Amino acid sequence: VDADVMILNFSGITNEICHRYPDITTIPTLWNKLSGKYDLLYRLPSGNIGDEVFGYDEIQIEEGVLQMPSVIGPILPISETEIIILSGPFAGEVMIYDLDSGTIYHQWVVYKKSTNEE
Repeated sequence: VDADVMILNFSGITNEICHRYPDITTIPTLWNKLSGKYDLLYRLPSGNIGDEVFGYDEIQIEEGVLQMPSVIGPILPISETEIIILSGPFAGEVMIYDLDSGTIYHQWVVYKKSTNEE
């Protein structure tokens, strides 16, 4: 039986619904553009990007799944500029990808491609 979701039960305390990830035979070009290390910056009330780097994150392709190993988890681009978060505390939320700068916006966080080679 094919299911559209999987329900994870954590010791009878809580349930988490995870959407089925599509079967990917060829990695889309956009995924390779998204993959890499990111500096985390604040999105200021003005909408501008702050200067202070307060953390780091990474987007990886693992076994046909686009992942952010942090609390975001599995993600899936639903268009050239929109990425949906599929699981965890932000499940169902959309991140916005700026094609020109390669920057990703989610709530008050800006993910800017890292130039640091560490």
